[in-house]
Amino acid sequence: MIPLWAIVRFSNRVGSRFVFRIPLVLVWLLFAPIMLLVFPVFLLVCAIGHVNVRQTLRVFLGILTSLRGTHVEVGNASISLA
Repeated sequence: MIPLWAIVRFSNRVGSRFVFRIPLVLVWLLFAPIMLLVFPVFLLVCAIGHVNVRQTLRVFLGILTSLRGTHVEVGNASISLA
């Protein structure tokens, strides 16, 4: 299953914390028209490069579904983003 929520947490040294939840369903809906335009180009590139379309889509969906529970942290001296 594809991820449905992204949670971004901001915190600083003092201890104040802010949690920002992003509903990814809305992001998927925004990207749907773009994907409809990109898909024929993808098929053309796969045909030119002799790449199996089903295998490529299967790998892409496997990567997409494995993102659940991914934890990324970025920090510097004054603020932390997790």
